[in-house]
Amino acid sequence: MTCPEDPAPAQEWGTWQDNERRARVAGLAATPEQRLRWLEEAIAFAHATGALPRPRPDNEDWRNG
Repeated sequence: MTCPEDPAPAQEWGTWQDNERRARVAGLAATPEQRLRWLEEAIAFAHATGALPRPRPDNEDWRNG
């Protein structure tokens, strides 16, 4: 059973192992610039969603000298 939005029938998607292999190859095929861009986007997303710890007032003194 397929939905009208499905890009391809399920049998063309491959197996779980095929998916894992494609994910590894895609990561290795990315250029350093693409990897850095992804990392920057991931950090910005984590910061925007509150997933990163906020600086505490007692930890900010070392930044101001």
